[in-house]
Amino acid sequence: DGTFSGDSFDYDKQKDLLPTSVDAASDKYWDYVMDINATGTFKTMRAVTKQFLKQGNGGAIVTVGSIAGLTGLAGNPAYVASKHAVNGLTRSAAIDYAPYGIRVNSVNMAATATPMTDKAFEFVKEVKKRGIKGMGGAKTESLLMMNDSKHRMATVWEQASVILFLLSDEASNLTGALYPTDGGWTAY
Repeated sequence: DGTFSGDSFDYDKQKDLLPTSVDAASDKYWDYVMDINATGTFKTMRAVTKQFLKQGNGGAIVTVGSIAGLTGLAGNPAYVASKHAVNGLTRSAAIDYAPYGIRVNSVNMAATATPMTDKAFEFVKEVKKRGIKGMGGAKTESLLMMNDSKHRMATVWEQASVILFLLSDEASNLTGALYPTDGGWTAY
């Protein structure tokens, strides 16, 4: 959504920044999410690739995508579009910078225990309570999460370990790939 993940959830005050279908989405929601996710990734990648090119020793970049960049998610058009943009940028950069020894990959997470996902689950509950129609709550768990007795999300450390691997020399033959670090979300 277009709110800061550290802010407490308040549907009525934040409505113009919250996910919704295309016809109800505000420009403010669209612009904010696209600016952070797509434009922020582009500008960061541009700065990093310039530095890598200047150094002349190659390098590795890992972008943070999402399952929303591999599939569609109901009622969240800016997030989905922005994460598809991140994944497209990842693949494009992998092609452009392979001749310079710069590898570019993307991790694409499902629910990971963070303030952002805590707020997302609050949002889904609120939408259901208000009787807002849509498919937003139809699928909220990965295969591993739904089959865990505690419905455990991935941890930040599990996600970080994949990122660290992709940045390491052990991943020196991997580039241009979108890794679903999603507990099986995109498998069904």
